[in-house]
Amino acid sequence: MLRQMIIDRRSSGCTQDDMLDALLSGNEDTRAKLSDDQIIDLLITLIYSGYETVSTTSMMAVKYLSDNPKALEQIRVHIYFTTLFSSKRQSPIILELTGDLLAVAERTP
Repeated sequence: MLRQMIIDRRSSGCTQDDMLDALLSGNEDTRAKLSDDQIIDLLITLIYSGYETVSTTSMMAVKYLSDNPKALEQIRVHIYFTTLFSSKRQSPIILELTGDLLAVAERTP
């Protein structure tokens, strides 16, 4: 899939202001152009490291909230009143994820 993305980007002739474009273009003054395999390895590393950061942060949030019931209650109240008095309807997905996080924090010893 990543190899096809590289092929598609090169053949499009369009430039984007993103990581893939930076990896594809290289900089002749400071470094050699990367091979497709090197670009794929770097993209996988970036994607994986982002995943690990999110999961670690989520785990620490659950741990913190379970250790601090007062903070958990303050968040619950904030979410309740924000949802109740917000002029914009909250996304059902965001509400569900927030509820899941709070439920896990309550159950964590």
